[in-house]
Amino acid sequence: MRIYFRYNLDNTFKFGFQGDDLDYANPSADVGVWTHWVGTYDAAGNTRKLFKNGTLVASDAPTQDYQGTGAVEIGRKNDGGQYWKGLIVLPRINNRALSALEVQNSFNRDKNLVRGY
Repeated sequence: MRIYFRYNLDNTFKFGFQGDDLDYANPSADVGVWTHWVGTYDAAGNTRKLFKNGTLVASDAPTQDYQGTGAVEIGRKNDGGQYWKGLIVLPRINNRALSALEVQNSFNRDKNLVRGY
């Protein structure tokens, strides 16, 4: 199963598990501005969350569990025809879901690291 994390041409930001997507509408209001995105998945609680700049912007209960196998795609659509046109800075993959406080702390730390981008 594939996991992906990307902007789409329909002006949504997706955090998805091979077609079982969590979408956030109108994410491009900050075009040209560094933005901190975090997606978390808690298998035990069956919750998926999307954070923008340290703030929860979307959540759901996915219809299928992510098994932790398959491709990870950041900034590329799986058909191979669409790629993110910009910089991807400080990507991370953790072995557990971060708490809201950890996401906020990550945003606060990372925004200081990327000054000048």
